[in-house]
Amino acid sequence: MRDVQTRVHVGPSTIKVWTTTAAGEELARAKMPANPGDPRALATLLRGLALWAARPMRVVISADSRLDSSRVVTLFTTTH
Repeated sequence: MRDVQTRVHVGPSTIKVWTTTAAGEELARAKMPANPGDPRALATLLRGLALWAARPMRVVISADSRLDSSRVVTLFTTTH
């Protein structure tokens, strides 16, 4: 499989995830509620996509301008 890239857009009520190959072939697309049930959910999803592709993955994160930046940061904060 070619290089994989994922775009994550955080909106006020949803998180959209879109994964493609470098050539633009769509591998996965998801739209989920913006408040995951576990603080590790988004990081775990991205790790799973990278494992599925069996290679490192580039991730681009964008956020709605109406969101507080701390809201986006908490989506990528893991606690053990």
